[in-house]
Amino acid sequence: MALTFGREGASLTIQGPSMDRLTAVKDCLVRSGVDERRILAVSGPTLEENTAMELVERSLQRFGKIDALILSVDLISDSIEHAAVDQLFGATMRWLVYLSSLVVKPLARTDGSIVVISGNLPKTAMAAQWHTISRSALKGWVSNSAQMFGPKGIRVNGINVGSIRADFRSRQANIEEEQNFCSPASAANALRRTGTLEEIGHVALFLASAARAGFITGQIISVDGGMSGGR
Repeated sequence: MALTFGREGASLTIQGPSMDRLTAVKDCLVRSGVDERRILAVSGPTLEENTAMELVERSLQRFGKIDALILSVDLISDSIEHAAVDQLFGATMRWLVYLSSLVVKPLARTDGSIVVISGNLPKTAMAAQWHTISRSALKGWVSNSAQMFGPKGIRVNGINVGSIRADFRSRQANIEEEQNFCSPASAANALRRTGTLEEIGHVALFLASAARAGFITGQIISVDGGMSGGR
């Protein structure tokens, strides 16, 4: 994702809980030709307000402006325990609302945009109930925020991704488990394959660009190989 934007000349602030992983991402970007001076890494516990404040403040200090906020929200949980559900709706949605509120003024100065990326692959039927509710909540937030922020020149859109070969899955599963995940998930879509982060990145880049998507707001685009189209 960051590489797609970096190759287009964007200055990047990347955030995550592990500075070691952020450093690895930064090194990868530099090796791919992105100027190190255009990369800012901010480590801190995701979903915490202090991290959100630091993310915005340091971005403005370093680059002087914010053109786009691209964030991924985890709305998938295979647990129906109260703690997991509270995390899903409480911490995650609160982080989304709070972080977006911090960037309204900077984005208004640049006619910027917000792109929210979420997944759509719960593994169990019971978990799918909560996932359906969370997707509706996200859809409502995107639609409402587009109306709220539109008069300020800010566009708000979402990307709903399907089966993607991504690093976060490799961290959580061994090779055999990942193959078992990808095989049935791939069979569920029209293209019969998993997608790539680069493919998601190109859609995010399109939505973030006022030149390319300046009249698109309040939309959630499914990038899932046609999986949702068959439902």
